[in-house]
Amino acid sequence: MIISNAVIGQNFTVEGIITDSKSMEPVPFANIYIDGTTFSAISNESGNFKLLNFPKLPYKVIVSRLGYYKSEIEINSNSDKWRVIELEPKLHELDEIVVKPTNING
Repeated sequence: MIISNAVIGQNFTVEGIITDSKSMEPVPFANIYIDGTTFSAISNESGNFKLLNFPKLPYKVIVSRLGYYKSEIEINSNSDKWRVIELEPKLHELDEIVVKPTNING
């Protein structure tokens, strides 16, 4: 059995940008992690992130941020190193609020 040294001990990196799927604006401070591991990162103020030196493929990258639906991305090869990950905003419609003045002098 022959095993290539290129595969043994090889570590992988994935990097990219997190964007809002509606506005295409960067999403800062999103949580990015590899499912089932302790490998994680947080996107910077420009939405960029980098996960370094995790040991195996394939893997599932999970991205979450308050106000957005969670996104799960499957990475199957080292050629998937750069990713644009879009998060869909959670839109909540609230009931109408009516503000009426009151006379405080009676």
